[in-house]
Amino acid sequence: MLEALHPEHREAFSQAFRAALDEAARDMDLAVVHETIGFWRRRAWITRDRDQHRRVVHDAVTALTGTAPPEDEPTDVSERRL
Repeated sequence: MLEALHPEHREAFSQAFRAALDEAARDMDLAVVHETIGFWRRRAWITRDRDQHRRVVHDAVTALTGTAPPEDEPTDVSERRL
């Protein structure tokens, strides 16, 4: 999974995965681990083409807010507007 993720997302994945493992051990239920892996698998797929992802996020922010984000705004900042 780590190799499929863009480097900027790897630490967040590791933290989420560790938290899911802790919860699974405490509750004796692997559902949260499967959910976490599914989320991050989709994240890796969506962000595999960084330029396309940036355009999609930019267009979504523009459509939802009526205002385009600044061209130099990092994609993760734009994503938080959604």
